[in-house]
Amino acid sequence: MNKLIIFIVVICILQTFLRYMHINYYNKSIKEICSKYKSGYFGLGLNRNHIFKKNIFVLVIDCNGIIKDALVLSGITVFSRFKRVEQLIGLNMKEVKETKIYWKYKTSIDSAYDQILNQIKNNQGELA
Repeated sequence: MNKLIIFIVVICILQTFLRYMHINYYNKSIKEICSKYKSGYFGLGLNRNHIFKKNIFVLVIDCNGIIKDALVLSGITVFSRFKRVEQLIGLNMKEVKETKIYWKYKTSIDSAYDQILNQIKNNQGELA
């Protein structure tokens, strides 16, 4: 019985440590993206609708509406990492909606793009 309690405590401590490391990774990645692109708009979209299909989508769009960077963090474990979505870089949003990637991450891409549209609206800018 003592071994079981020790095992459970060790697992809880390990889970807490790994979750802390993943949060640090996430924060560091977002800061790097924000510092890399000084101009343009940044959007972060979340999809939490499914139990096993959670993802975070990051979009960076320039003032002309062209995607400069697109990253996705997909998975439910602390071992998931951001992956660059090369197929979207250089496209505008109208072109993105015609790709397979869009339909795979539709909710999170739309959420990120809505954030960008709100930024443009608040800055009184227009997206081409």
